[in-house]
Amino acid sequence: MRVPRVIRVLALTIGLSAFAHDGRAVHICPEGATDGQSLARQQAWRQYFESVQEALRDSPDPRDRALAAFAGSFAFDDRVQAEAVARSAADAAADDMLAQWIALRRSQVASGNYEPMLSRLEQHEPDNAAVWLEVLVRAVYLKDRVTADDALARMAQSSRFDVGLTDLSNAWSKAFARFPSDPAWRFDDEANELVARVRPVFEPLLAMCRIDPDTGANLDHASACASIGRLLVAGDGSASSSEAGHVLLGDDSQPAL
Repeated sequence: MRVPRVIRVLALTIGLSAFAHDGRAVHICPEGATDGQSLARQQAWRQYFESVQEALRDSPDPRDRALAAFAGSFAFDDRVQAEAVARSAADAAADDMLAQWIALRRSQVASGNYEPMLSRLEQHEPDNAAVWLEVLVRAVYLKDRVTADDALARMAQSSRFDVGLTDLSNAWSKAFARFPSDPAWRFDDEANELVARVRPVFEPLLAMCRIDPDTGANLDHASACASIGRLLVAGDGSASSSEAGHVLLGDDSQPAL
């Protein structure tokens, strides 16, 4: 999947593993600038970006505050603060699913307490398999087999798999449009060098779909897992989702997750 330009630019600015997001994280590997001109441009961009982030953080709009939290550092102290900002924004905009996704992601890497946001996503996006994947992952972690089985069935019945990266990209584009930068700050060259992947946590799902040839364990999941595999292959276009889908469909030519 080609990561939208604004997300790649943000990735270079923040140097983060975040959202992604959608799935659980967007892993960023920016190319470091070495010449003086590029370093100056990076510094100019960082100053501009931090001013935008500060304005968003002080905004009365909950979505703006959620975006500021998304872009926050993943250092421990900053991570805790960003979670608090994101959760406050999500509580203030309970019908904004992008705010819920952002707060869920920030909570996953901080306190691990993301149940309120997950409940809202379940209510508002019951047809989104990405939501039920989060339910499944949490249930497996809590050793709640009944809830995990139900989440697997709900994934199989879903009509889409969407972790919200497109919505996030659009929201950031609109935010930056409100704070135009100096047109001389051309950051596209550096941004185009980024490598980013959206990688949800598929391992618990794959484990539930792995049939033991000796005992027949998980054989009762075969039909649901095949449906989920087809959904992931046709889904959000991310490499990790497609790879997981092919694994579920038994395509051994796909690289291991």
